[in-house]
Amino acid sequence: MYPLFEVPQSFVQHLEKRLNTFSHSLKKPQKLAEAIRLLSNLFLKGVGTEDYWRNPNFRAAYISYFALLNFVRSRAIFMEARQTGFLNDLKSVVDWGCGAGSASWAMQSEWPSGVNFPDVTGIDQSAEALEEYQAGMEFFSFKGRTQKMPVNKIDSTKADAFIFSYILNELENYPKIPSSAKKIIVIEPSTHQAGRRMLEWRDEQLA
Repeated sequence: MYPLFEVPQSFVQHLEKRLNTFSHSLKKPQKLAEAIRLLSNLFLKGVGTEDYWRNPNFRAAYISYFALLNFVRSRAIFMEARQTGFLNDLKSVVDWGCGAGSASWAMQSEWPSGVNFPDVTGIDQSAEALEEYQAGMEFFSFKGRTQKMPVNKIDSTKADAFIFSYILNELENYPKIPSSAKKIIVIEPSTHQAGRRMLEWRDEQLA
């Protein structure tokens, strides 16, 4: 039996408030579904994706669909990380290219009971994405910080662990992991275009 992960029911009210900000609503699913379809096509084409946070329709589509899917997927990863003790002894974590914060919330949801939660920083080059991350912090009563930074500046960042969730496939060149990192958490789809390159990068990190 596979574990069943669900989005907290109370999150629906939070999501509805966020959607209203962008003239969308869960009560108007057809309008929202069309925005999701258009954003999905944009992702599949892999062009112009750097600007989707600035489009209110795409932003509504992302937080109502893609961010929730990523949250549920990431919970499975962090559940296994918790069970194997991979999360032990972490004091600082950077969620690199954090977007709306799906990976951070998943990590918090699966964090071992009684263990101090690390200092978490969500870093993204999009100010609009960081707004969604901060909104999530308020909902999840999550203590952390955000920082706006270009994706190629990772070498100036220090943390015990780095999370790369749905960000590596968007980069032309994979980042060089800072020497301070003791652990790396990678959550990425293995596409035809990037699968082999990602496996090679993984082998380099393990060497």
